[in-house]
Amino acid sequence: MRSRVFLLFIQFVLISIHQGHAQNAFKIDSLENVILKSTDRDQVDALNQLALLYARVNYEKSKEYFTTALDKSRKLNYCHGWAKALQVQALAVFFTNDHKGYIEYNEQSAKKALECQDWQLACDSYEAIAYTYVTLWQDYFESLEYYHKSLELYEQHFPEGNVYKPTLGIAKVYIIQNDLDRALEYLEKARTLVKDTNEAALQILYENEGDFAFAKGKYEEAEKHFQKALASYKKSNAIGGMIFCYTDLANVYRETKNYDEALKYGKEALKLGENFKQYDRARLYGSESLGKTYLATSDFKKAKEYFLETVTIAEKFNMIAELKDGYKALAKIAEMTNNYKEALYYQQLHTAFSDSVMNKTKARRISRLEVQLETEKREKEIEILKRDKKLTQSNMAAIIATLIGLIVLAVSIIGRQRINHRKQKELADMEQRMLKEHAEKIETELKNEKLHEEQLAKELDFKTKELTTSALHLIQKNEILVNLKESVEELKKLPKEQVQSKLGSLINTVNFSLNLDNDWTSFRLHFDSVHQGFFDRLLQVHNDLTGNDLKICALMRLNLGTKEMATILDISPDSVKVARHRIRKKLNIPTEQNLSSYLASF
Repeated sequence: MRSRVFLLFIQFVLISIHQGHAQNAFKIDSLENVILKSTDRDQVDALNQLALLYARVNYEKSKEYFTTALDKSRKLNYCHGWAKALQVQALAVFFTNDHKGYIEYNEQSAKKALECQDWQLACDSYEAIAYTYVTLWQDYFESLEYYHKSLELYEQHFPEGNVYKPTLGIAKVYIIQNDLDRALEYLEKARTLVKDTNEAALQILYENEGDFAFAKGKYEEAEKHFQKALASYKKSNAIGGMIFCYTDLANVYRETKNYDEALKYGKEALKLGENFKQYDRARLYGSESLGKTYLATSDFKKAKEYFLETVTIAEKFNMIAELKDGYKALAKIAEMTNNYKEALYYQQLHTAFSDSVMNKTKARRISRLEVQLETEKREKEIEILKRDKKLTQSNMAAIIATLIGLIVLAVSIIGRQRINHRKQKELADMEQRMLKEHAEKIETELKNEKLHEEQLAKELDFKTKELTTSALHLIQKNEILVNLKESVEELKKLPKEQVQSKLGSLINTVNFSLNLDNDWTSFRLHFDSVHQGFFDRLLQVHNDLTGNDLKICALMRLNLGTKEMATILDISPDSVKVARHRIRKKLNIPTEQNLSSYLASF
């Protein structure tokens, strides 16, 4: 889901920011002629358009034009040109991977746009910031805050504008968070806002409705919405939209086990991504989709190949969230192929990047709190100064009228200033203490979370060792019983005078066997502690499995071989194969699918 939102974000960055000028865009030569011949505001507008044209392909050239546009706008006090230049600057730094700068310049652009009541420009900047928080940093709180800022502007000042954009954005965030009731509320609102003639709005609406149906598990309905969106994107030749529709459809077919179609659409997404010259990160999404599909079909070699490509692209562009998911998938592949050393390596990378995402989100919130406290402090200082100034002005007549009044008023003002200064200092000290205590509390929580995770890892390792020991004891016990059976057969053939001696040896063997306390009941307890709920989940889907079937399923979940299973169950290897074939038929598993991989999914 996050990858689809990010690709939607890329399309937003590439298209929406210049909606106001795209229809009448001049060629570069024409714009340069405008700059040479025109003056004042027309010149600023032309400079901004040139900066926008170069933003994705030549940062230095773009910088030359938007810097000149900013300087001229300031001298002319041309508010719209100033705000537009900042927005173009944000786009240019975005394509240098300076995402923090992208946020800052959009903030400045929105602030300037509000001054000149350019509501559409302000809303575009707020929505760009919201997209960045949800797609790059998974900070849903900040994303919703900026979407609501845009929505409030539309509703208060610009109801005829593109109010569907923040509405659909809010719905998308709630879908990602799986808060489907709230998502439905905003989707229904968006349906009333989107006009049938607005192709761009319909594309996003179809895609959101597909995501909502997918989250509800209504895959047939999701497929219909995604196909509508794909047809619309193809009609307008929107490459970015086509890519995420292909990955959307691949996800649907993967969930419905139509792996041929899933691979088909994943390959289409990868093909478009490789040709998407404006934004070469786009090929990551096709690779990620194919990796997931091959993993689902137990083609671990190809799955690993595509996930390695995914993390390579993510490392190049410092896409932390994608790195986290990619390493998790590689760890799972290594585990399924019994490469436990590699599985541990990728799991550690996954954990490290998960912690990084969480820590960065918390750091941004602490920083935002500090800025908020500092802003409130300054506002209070300004308010006090204004009040003192007003008080001084109101008493000027009394000061001039009488010397006594002047002395009394002066003493009063000096005393008030001292009190205000003392109060300001106390307030500042209290704010600093609160900020320090809040930071310490967050640091303590992070340490506790890390300790808890380490404890859980130790417990899991201990339980795994117990389970392995239990299985080994079962093997040993059954080997003893097999030997005992063979000895009894030999005993039948011996003369009576040798029977007594042999019986003593057999009694010792039985006593040793009785000391093996890990019977099947104990084994199941250990197994449940490591693979919690395995038997319950399996029986919910396949309630016709017998007790012996469950034993074989558990041993296969431990990746034991046919010979080991035969020893534990005291049957021949051929009987184990027959039992496995019977279980495969009960589970309705096709012959080309790996039975052990299927059981590992429970």
